[in-house]
This record gives sequence, C-alpha cells and structure tokens, in this order.
Amino acid sequence: MATFHGPARLSEDEARAMIEGIRWPNGPECPHCASDNAVRLEGRATRPGVLKCRDCGKQFTVTVNTIMHRSKIPLSKWLIAFHLMCSSKKGISALRLQRELGLGSYQTAWHMERRIRYAMTAGGLGRNFAGGHETVTHSAGEYVRGDVSTDPVVGLV
Repeated sequence: MATFHGPARLSEDEARAMIEGIRWPNGPECPHCASDNAVRLEGRATRPGVLKCRDCGKQFTVTVNTIMHRSKIPLSKWLIAFHLMCSSKKGISALRLQRELGLGSYQTAWHMERRIRYAMTAGGLGRNFAGGHETVTHSAGEYVRGDVSTDPVVGLV
C-alpha cells in the first residue's frame, strides 16, 4: 500500500508555522485574555513555539484550546491526518490512519480520528472544537463540562 508523503516531510517548525498562520492570520492572540500583545519565548530551556502574553503574563502555544491541545502527537502528523480525513472520499479508518502516520498504537489513531471527526461535525467548529464546552444530559439533569473558551482550527494541506 502506498503511503502519503506530501506534507509528511514538513518539519515541526514548518507545521507549527502553518497552523499559526491558519489560527492567527493577524499575529498571535492570547487565548486567556484575547490580547494581541505576545512575545515568542526563545532559549535552550524553552519548548519551541511557546509565546507569552505581555498583558496577563500567561504562556501559550498555537495548540491551546484546540483538538491538538495536550497531545504528544507531532503537529506534522496532525496536518497529515487532517488532509487524509478531508480528502478521502469514503472516509478513513483508524487502522489506515495508524498505518499511514506510523503511529504506535491503534488507540492513538482512534482518539485522533474521533477528535477530527468531532471537529468536522456541524456544531463542532464552534465551542466544542477542542472538546471544550459540552452539555451532558443524564438522569440527574444537565451540566456543562470542560472549558468554554475554545477556538476553531482547521488545517488543510
């Protein structure tokens, strides 16, 4: 079976720059206070892509409040997964996603696929895109679970 190699050769810095361009076309914006006064942190002790808001002082990256938040999967693999799922005519299984991306386990591919499918639903590109604001109904009533401050990010390559 042939594998997809288009954006597969993107480095992590290139993938991060692509996602930043999609999410913040006018420059970085703090997800905590919505300020556009942010500075990129650089140095040996700092992770790549970390920004710090000059107004509220909190650190953030481009993945905060997205479906990629707190994921250990490289951003380049997320971009490939977005492309494969959006370009596949009949959809793509988690097993094929695992093979195409070279992921270690089926569970990783399954969770990744579920997050992307959730984001692609009709209401998913709103607040629920990052698994944020979700209303849960059961016998005890309704309650809201998760963050309510999520930003939609869609990557197509």
